[in-house]
Amino acid sequence: MKYPIYIPSKGRAEIAQTPMFLRDADIPFRLVVEPDEYEAYMTLYGADYVLQLPKSGQGLSYSRNFCKKHATVSGAKRHWQIDDNVKGIYRMNKGKGIKTDTASAMTLLEEFVDRYSNVGLAGLRHQAFVRFATKPFEINQQVYSFYMILNEMPFNFRDHLIEDTDMNLQVITGGWCTILFNAYYMMKTASQTMSGGNTDSEYIGDGTWKRAKRLQLFWQDYVKGIKYNGNKYVCDMGRTWSDFGKLGYLKKSCPFLFDDEEFGSVRCEEVVKPNEDFCFNHKI
Repeated sequence: MKYPIYIPSKGRAEIAQTPMFLRDADIPFRLVVEPDEYEAYMTLYGADYVLQLPKSGQGLSYSRNFCKKHATVSGAKRHWQIDDNVKGIYRMNKGKGIKTDTASAMTLLEEFVDRYSNVGLAGLRHQAFVRFATKPFEINQQVYSFYMILNEMPFNFRDHLIEDTDMNLQVITGGWCTILFNAYYMMKTASQTMSGGNTDSEYIGDGTWKRAKRLQLFWQDYVKGIKYNGNKYVCDMGRTWSDFGKLGYLKKSCPFLFDDEEFGSVRCEEVVKPNEDFCFNHKI
């Protein structure tokens, strides 16, 4: 692996799940935490694994932008941002999820994304939705919770809205592409079910509705409405992602053959334009 990994975290020094599976895989990472929680995290993980934000109480977007700036200053072309409630990476194999080697999977995804010059975001699909996938990856779909960011992009995370959806919309409407991987996917604890994080701050009370409403105000052409799905408010995107999936293409400089055990051999014209072949093959 060549890109730094950042884990924004708040109020979860003892229960954060992402650092557990990364440490088990012997993969370096940096927990990004507020000053008043720095000691608690450092005691558990050590100074090499914890970065202190300049200020407390500034919200998740502030933390995400800090990660992007820190990675850019370090000279990295891209960086990973992973929510602190991810349990691991799995590989879809013959209709079943198989836990895969974390380091080799993330390295492969880095190498794959780096074949293209116009990928702004790339991430793993959530386990709840991977069963609907028919292709090993899709372009211009929303990525969240576990993703790589191209540091040269001029976009930043904005406050008081659904920041990951907003970033995806900035990237795609700004002329870049996203990649959502299905062949590899993340296992993640459901949002707003763990204490700490946004659950105890930005999501409390009507916070989720306010964030969704602010997103709608920014993106009225794409956010068709707001609905309550039983435990939280979500944005109704209509056909936005479906329509985005028909647009754009991945720019690359050399041809590859795509041969995937789970999804079969896929020719480029079935996934992206122009008509080329590419490879994304990994043994479990």
